Amino acid sequence: MPNLAINIIGAGKIAHEHVKAINLVEGMSVSGVYSRTKKTTSEFAKKYNVRHFLDINGVIESAPDGIIIAVSADQVFHLSKTLLPFKIPLLIEKPPGLSISEIKVLAQLAKENGTLNMVGLNRRHMSHFHKGIEKIKSYGPLFGIVIEGHERLWQLRDKIDKKILDNWIFANSIHTIDLIRFFGGEVSQQLSFHQSFSNEFKDQLYSLFKMENNCLASYASNWHSPGSWSVKLMGHGISAVFSPLEEGYTIDKNFHKEEIPLSKFDKAIKPGFYNQMKAFQGLININSLEWPSVDLESSMKSYEIASKMISDAK
Repeated sequence: MPNLAINIIGAGKIAHEHVKAINLVEGMSVSGVYSRTKKTTSEFAKKYNVRHFLDINGVIESAPDGIIIAVSADQVFHLSKTLLPFKIPLLIEKPPGLSISEIKVLAQLAKENGTLNMVGLNRRHMSHFHKGIEKIKSYGPLFGIVIEGHERLWQLRDKIDKKILDNWIFANSIHTIDLIRFFGGEVSQQLSFHQSFSNEFKDQLYSLFKMENNCLASYASNWHSPGSWSVKLMGHGISAVFSPLEEGYTIDKNFHKEEIPLSKFDKAIKPGFYNQMKAFQGLININSLEWPSVDLESSMKSYEIASKMISDAK
């Protein structure tokens, strides 16, 4: 297997997590880094002993096998739009855009240029989610999904750039909204309701879904109420609970609980990042993106769900 040279754009916390993942994957290595902050980039390059690019042209001209875009939420769209025409495989950290129109632009660009791409929704790759799905399906069909994607607006107001906060449902909530499709498949019907307590945002969101496989799902998000993200899966005589998302257990008809453990890789680094990086490696090597990974075109469906939550709500 060839050693894939990967450049990273961005030198923040998530960029470090990607390096940790790459270092665990045989056949991949970080070749260089670039970010707008020269001091941070220099420190990042020194820490991992990689090249320090001075601009985007340097990232491209080094002819990497792939590029990871791990910049702030308000910069991902513009950077992705710049890079897609160069046909270098991209792992684009969420959110690829802060609106449905932005992700449509990127999906079209990727299609026109034939650029391999993958959106970094790492929770699709968390090991215990897959173990939970397998356990549920060993008993029979998945009947229902309950997702709580609460946000902590009171903590965000003074920390997050206004443009990002104004589009927080795409900037951050897309993680939990996307889990509707990850667990249940595609949506056939959606009924949404919302209210605005603060008059700034549609900050109380409730939606009901019927999936194409007849599974039923619900999604709730309150932005002023304490509570962690959680998922509950209901099967035939068994349920699985993930609350917080990084912890899970099943419960059967006898109310016997059994922990769903994380893999050794998900315990070693940020959960989902190892399998996500393996998927990116596969995308580059075989020119194909396999489930549970999603590209820009597929991610657009989750954006459409989110858009309906705030635009078509009753």
